[in-house]
Amino acid sequence: MEKITNYLLQTQRIYFDRLTIENIPIMLAAFNSPELENKVLTDSQIWGSFENTLIYAKKDLEDLLEKWSKTSKIQAYGIFKKESDELIGHFFYDYDWDTHFVFVHFVIYPEHQKKGYGKEIAPFILNLIFKNTVANNITIKFDEDNVIGMKFAEKLGFKSSGILRRAGYKGGKIRSLHTYDILRREWRNENAN
Repeated sequence: MEKITNYLLQTQRIYFDRLTIENIPIMLAAFNSPELENKVLTDSQIWGSFENTLIYAKKDLEDLLEKWSKTSKIQAYGIFKKESDELIGHFFYDYDWDTHFVFVHFVIYPEHQKKGYGKEIAPFILNLIFKNTVANNITIKFDEDNVIGMKFAEKLGFKSSGILRRAGYKGGKIRSLHTYDILRREWRNENAN
Protein backbone atom coordinates (compact mmCIF):
# COMPACT_ATOMS: atom_id res chain seq x y z
CA MET A 1 0.00 0.00 0.00
CA GLU A 2 1.35 3.41 -0.95
CA LYS A 3 1.98 5.82 1.90
CA ILE A 4 -0.22 8.92 1.74
CA THR A 5 1.35 12.08 3.09
CA ASN A 6 -0.13 15.52 3.39
CA TYR A 7 2.34 17.70 5.26
CA LEU A 8 1.62 21.35 5.90
CA LEU A 9 5.33 22.22 5.79
CA GLN A 10 7.14 20.42 3.02
CA THR A 11 9.43 20.71 0.03
CA GLN A 12 9.97 18.25 -2.78
CA ARG A 13 12.00 15.70 -0.77
CA ILE A 14 11.48 16.62 2.87
CA TYR A 15 8.85 17.57 5.41
CA PHE A 16 9.06 19.42 8.71
CA ASP A 17 7.48 18.15 11.90
CA ARG A 18 7.77 18.80 15.63
CA LEU A 19 10.70 17.16 17.38
CA THR A 20 9.90 14.64 20.10
CA ILE A 21 11.75 12.71 22.79
CA GLU A 22 12.02 9.81 20.32
CA ASN A 23 14.24 11.99 18.09
CA ILE A 24 16.84 12.64 20.81
CA PRO A 25 19.17 9.68 20.07
CA ILE A 26 19.62 10.80 16.45
CA MET A 27 20.06 14.44 17.48
CA LEU A 28 22.54 13.45 20.19
CA ALA A 29 24.67 11.44 17.77
CA ALA A 30 24.67 14.35 15.29
CA PHE A 31 25.52 17.03 17.85
CA ASN A 32 28.39 14.99 19.26
CA SER A 33 29.85 14.19 15.84
CA PRO A 34 33.18 15.76 14.88
CA GLU A 35 31.65 16.85 11.56
CA LEU A 36 29.42 19.38 13.35
CA GLU A 37 32.22 20.76 15.50
CA ASN A 38 32.28 24.11 13.71
CA LYS A 39 28.63 24.19 12.72
CA VAL A 40 26.94 24.12 16.11
CA LEU A 41 26.74 27.63 17.46
CA THR A 42 28.75 28.51 20.51
CA ASP A 43 26.01 30.80 21.78
CA SER A 44 23.06 28.72 20.69
CA GLN A 45 20.47 27.50 23.11
CA ILE A 46 22.23 24.16 23.24
CA TRP A 47 25.08 23.89 25.70
CA GLY A 48 26.95 20.73 26.51
CA SER A 49 27.55 19.52 30.03
CA PHE A 50 30.96 21.19 29.90
CA GLU A 51 31.27 24.58 28.28
CA ASN A 52 34.61 23.81 26.63
CA THR A 53 33.49 20.65 24.84
CA LEU A 54 30.92 19.58 22.30
CA ILE A 55 29.73 16.65 24.36
CA TYR A 56 26.01 16.91 24.90
CA ALA A 57 24.05 14.68 27.21
CA LYS A 58 20.53 13.34 26.69
CA LYS A 59 19.32 15.70 29.44
CA ASP A 60 20.66 18.73 27.50
CA LEU A 61 18.44 17.89 24.53
CA GLU A 62 15.45 16.99 26.70
CA ASP A 63 15.74 20.42 28.34
CA LEU A 64 16.03 22.06 24.93
CA LEU A 65 12.93 20.34 23.53
CA GLU A 66 11.01 21.29 26.65
CA LYS A 67 12.06 24.94 26.29
CA TRP A 68 11.09 24.98 22.62
CA SER A 69 7.66 23.52 23.41
CA LYS A 70 6.87 26.10 26.12
CA THR A 71 7.09 29.27 24.06
CA SER A 72 5.24 30.38 20.97
CA LYS A 73 8.11 32.68 20.00
CA ILE A 74 10.51 29.84 19.23
CA GLN A 75 9.39 27.57 16.41
CA ALA A 76 11.42 24.36 16.16
CA TYR A 77 11.05 21.53 13.68
CA GLY A 78 12.73 18.32 12.69
CA ILE A 79 13.68 17.93 9.04
CA PHE A 80 12.55 14.51 7.76
CA LYS A 81 13.04 12.70 4.45
CA LYS A 82 9.67 11.96 2.88
CA GLU A 83 10.71 8.61 1.44
CA SER A 84 11.85 7.14 4.76
CA ASP A 85 10.54 9.41 7.56
CA GLU A 86 14.19 9.64 8.68
CA LEU A 87 15.26 12.65 10.77
CA ILE A 88 18.06 14.35 8.80
CA GLY A 89 18.34 17.68 10.62
CA HIS A 90 16.44 20.38 12.43
CA PHE A 91 15.77 24.08 12.36
CA PHE A 92 14.40 26.70 14.65
CA TYR A 93 13.61 30.35 14.46
CA ASP A 94 13.42 32.60 17.47
CA TYR A 95 11.77 36.01 17.80
CA ASP A 96 11.59 36.07 21.58
CA TRP A 97 13.72 39.20 21.87
CA ASP A 98 11.85 41.25 19.24
CA THR A 99 9.17 40.18 16.77
CA HIS A 100 10.85 42.23 14.02
CA PHE A 101 14.20 40.49 14.51
CA VAL A 102 14.29 36.74 13.91
CA PHE A 103 17.25 34.52 14.61
CA VAL A 104 17.27 31.33 12.54
CA HIS A 105 19.40 28.22 12.85
CA PHE A 106 19.25 25.06 10.78
CA VAL A 107 21.54 22.11 10.42
CA ILE A 108 21.60 19.05 8.21
CA TYR A 109 23.14 16.12 10.08
CA PRO A 110 26.54 14.93 8.78
CA GLU A 111 25.52 11.77 6.92
CA HIS A 112 22.93 13.76 4.93
CA GLN A 113 25.08 16.75 4.00
CA LYS A 114 26.21 17.50 0.44
CA LYS A 115 23.01 16.08 -1.03
CA GLY A 116 21.31 19.39 -1.83
CA TYR A 117 18.99 19.46 1.18
CA GLY A 118 20.30 22.84 2.37
CA LYS A 119 19.61 24.44 -1.02
CA GLU A 120 16.10 23.00 -0.96
CA ILE A 121 15.31 23.90 2.64
CA ALA A 122 16.85 27.36 3.14
CA PRO A 123 14.64 29.31 0.69
CA PHE A 124 11.59 27.52 2.11
CA ILE A 125 12.54 28.59 5.66
CA LEU A 126 13.05 32.23 4.60
CA ASN A 127 9.65 32.25 2.85
CA LEU A 128 8.02 30.66 5.88
CA ILE A 129 9.40 33.27 8.26
CA PHE A 130 8.80 36.35 6.10
CA LYS A 131 5.28 35.25 5.15
CA ASN A 132 4.18 34.26 8.67
CA THR A 133 5.84 36.83 10.93
CA VAL A 134 6.33 40.59 11.00
CA ALA A 135 10.10 40.09 10.80
CA ASN A 136 12.08 42.86 9.18
CA ASN A 137 15.41 41.09 9.68
CA ILE A 138 16.46 37.43 9.70
CA THR A 139 19.86 36.75 11.23
CA ILE A 140 22.11 33.70 11.14
CA LYS A 141 25.28 33.26 13.20
CA PHE A 142 28.26 31.10 12.24
CA ASP A 143 31.24 29.80 14.14
CA GLU A 144 34.38 31.53 12.87
CA ASP A 145 35.58 28.35 11.13
CA ASN A 146 32.34 27.64 9.27
CA VAL A 147 33.39 29.28 6.00
CA ILE A 148 31.16 26.99 3.92
CA GLY A 149 28.11 28.09 5.92
CA MET A 150 28.96 31.77 5.46
CA LYS A 151 29.35 31.37 1.70
CA PHE A 152 26.06 29.50 1.55
CA ALA A 153 24.32 32.36 3.40
CA GLU A 154 25.73 34.87 0.92
CA LYS A 155 24.31 32.81 -1.98
CA LEU A 156 20.90 33.07 -0.32
CA GLY A 157 21.17 36.88 -0.24
CA PHE A 158 22.43 37.33 3.33
CA LYS A 159 25.02 40.02 3.98
CA SER A 160 27.75 40.04 6.59
CA SER A 161 26.61 42.24 9.47
CA GLY A 162 29.50 41.88 11.87
CA ILE A 163 31.50 39.70 14.19
CA LEU A 164 30.73 38.93 17.80
CA ARG A 165 34.29 38.77 19.02
CA ARG A 166 35.25 36.17 21.60
CA ALA A 167 31.57 35.20 21.96
CA GLY A 168 32.09 31.64 23.14
CA TYR A 169 34.49 28.98 24.31
CA LYS A 170 34.60 25.63 22.61
CA GLY A 171 37.15 22.89 22.14
CA GLY A 172 39.73 24.69 24.26
CA LYS A 173 39.56 27.85 22.14
CA ILE A 174 37.86 31.21 22.59
CA ARG A 175 35.82 31.68 19.43
CA SER A 176 34.09 34.45 17.52
CA LEU A 177 30.75 34.34 15.76
CA HIS A 178 30.11 35.86 12.34
CA THR A 179 26.64 37.28 11.86
CA TYR A 180 24.77 37.49 8.56
CA ASP A 181 21.35 38.95 7.95
CA ILE A 182 18.79 39.59 5.26
CA LEU A 183 16.15 42.32 5.35
CA ARG A 184 12.55 41.83 4.29
CA ARG A 185 12.94 44.32 1.41
CA GLU A 186 16.04 42.45 0.18
CA TRP A 187 14.21 39.12 0.29
CA ARG A 188 11.21 40.72 -1.49
CA ASN A 189 13.48 42.11 -4.24
CA GLU A 190 15.17 38.70 -4.66
CA ASN A 191 11.79 36.97 -4.97
CA ALA A 192 10.00 39.56 -7.10
CA ASN A 193 10.19 37.50 -10.29
